Order: sequence, then C-alpha cells, then structure tokens
Amino acid sequence: MSLRLRILPRTLPLAAAGACLVLIGGCQWEVSKLPLPRPSPTPTPSPTPEVEFAEATSFGVAATEVTPAEQVALANANLVTSASASALEEATTFERAVRRLAVAPVSAAGEWPAAVESLAAAQRAYQTTEAAIFYVDPESPEELAAQPDPFGAGAPALDAGDAFAEVDRRLAKLGRLTAGRTGEETLGEALETLPELAAWSGRLRADLQVLADAWDPAAAAGFREKYFLASPERAVARMFQGLLAQSGDVLPRRLSDGPLVPSEVTGRTDALRDLYLGITEEHPEGRGLHDLVFAAAPAQAMATYGAIAQAVAWSEALARAPGSGDTRRQLQTALEQATRQLELAAAALGIRIVDAPE
Repeated sequence: MSLRLRILPRTLPLAAAGACLVLIGGCQWEVSKLPLPRPSPTPTPSPTPEVEFAEATSFGVAATEVTPAEQVALANANLVTSASASALEEATTFERAVRRLAVAPVSAAGEWPAAVESLAAAQRAYQTTEAAIFYVDPESPEELAAQPDPFGAGAPALDAGDAFAEVDRRLAKLGRLTAGRTGEETLGEALETLPELAAWSGRLRADLQVLADAWDPAAAAGFREKYFLASPERAVARMFQGLLAQSGDVLPRRLSDGPLVPSEVTGRTDALRDLYLGITEEHPEGRGLHDLVFAAAPAQAMATYGAIAQAVAWSEALARAPGSGDTRRQLQTALEQATRQLELAAAALGIRIVDAPE
C-alpha cells in the first residue's frame, strides 16, 4: 500500500510535533505543526488525498498475517475504550450521589467520601484518554465530529468549557463554606451551591458519554472503528501525534499557565507512560509503541521509555512539593527530553519529524 495523506494537529502550535513525514511500509503522510482553527459547521472540504495501492504491506508482514501495527493499534484502542468507559461509569456514580445530596443533604451526607473518590477516578481515567483527542485530522470535519474535544484539551486557554474544572470550582467553594464556619447564611450558600454542582456533574457525565461513544467498539461510525482502526499504519502515526501533543504542548501548558494542580500533571505523565508502553493495571498484557520501536531500535526504545519515566518521577516530586520552582523546571526539562526521544522513536519506525514554516 502506498498513500499520501496530510494531517495537522487540532490544537495550538505544538513545539514537539513539527511537520511529520510518516513512512511505514510504503505509507506516507504528513503532520504539520501549523495551527488551524477548528472547522466551522460548514467548512470547505479538503482536497481528496492521493491514494495509490500496491502489493507491499506494513512492516514487511504478509497480508494474511496480523501485523505488529495491527496488534499495537488494537491494544491502544482497547486501552482507550476501557478508560473512557471507566471514566463514564465513575462520573455517573458521582452525579447520582451529588443529585441525592442536593435533594437530601443530611441523609445523603454519608455518600460524600465515596462520591469524591469516584470523581478522582473519573478524572484519572479521562486523562488516559486525552491523548486520543489529538488522534484526529483537524482538516476533516467528519473526524472532528467522530472524536470531539468536550473538555477543551486543544483549546488555547486551560479549562475552556471544562466540566471537570467547573465541578472542582464548586467543590472548592463548598469546602470554603464549610471550613469551620456555621450560621444560616453560610448554610444557605452551601445549599445554593449543591444544585449548581449537580448540574455540572450532569454535564460532566454527558461529556464523558461523548468520548465513550467515540471509542465504543459496537459503534461502526465511531472514531475507533471508522477512523482509528481503519488503517493500523495511520493509527501508529496518530498515536505518536497524540503523545507528542501531550508532552510538547498540553503538559507544558499545565505547568506554565495558571495555578498548579498536581493531579492534573501526574495523571497526564502517567498516561504518557502507559500509552507509550500500551500497559496499564487493567491491561497488563497490552502492546504499545515501545514494542514497535524496540523491534526496530532497542536502544532508542529504552531511551524513550527512560525519558518518559524521568518525567513521571519529576511530576511525582512536584506533587509532593508543588511550590518548588526548581522541581517545576526539572519537569519541564524532562518533558522536553521526552518529546525529543518520542521524535527519535518515531524516526526509528520511519516517521521523520521536520520543522514546518511558522
């Protein structure tokens, strides 16, 4: 197979992404870092990609065999499917508890600790799926519709329309109102905040439902089946695009814009590691980009894993000392190194990262 397809990131200029020429078993496509706005509801269709078919198959494997790219693409799809379904389930549990609390705050108060744990679990599960937001071709309205960005991961500003952030704000407000204070006025404010929290918990559940639908294996028109798994070779390149977006743009912005929320950083560095390896606690048997890179260049595979592991370690250190400027700088440096090693890992598979004009 030989085809040429131009794909660009859905978000801000990614310092890591550059312009990427992907050459996997004769398959060619470009990834440019030029920023593009999200297409309008009635965008101008992009030119039809030039497609040429030949006898060659990816990684030199016979067409009748399951290729390594197919194994890795399916493992990644299953990982994202599991995480998105888990995020939805936990958010649904949280919403139910909050709605009961809003109606009967005294009798439902005992459910609160478990509800908070469900919210934290939903957030970590979402962070595992977030890289998949960047698997899309932003010039394709169909792909953008099939894989939306309900939490604004690719938005210029943090927390743009982010239901997680809105829920956290209401929780922080409740914490302030109930921190050793009593009185009818304080109680009234807290009771007024609970319906707001319930409404945002419903929005959170609905947004996570959208992501779960995109990765539902039973949905033939979903992003997983129609686009991601349609071409394993493109899926591998999409995965690199997603990880480079996280290490080169999303995580650095979390460190530089606004107040630091440790869980917003540690969850994403953990996800970067898990998605590269293709292994989580729920999927210990998975395969990831690391397997493909190790087969082509073992030293590079280990260097890439080592760089990502360093970023994970520094993010954990920053969570323990969020006010440490030196630790924050060390994490930023580690993310730059992880980005560079991901670029070299892509190159080991024939994916060449080059600079694009600004």
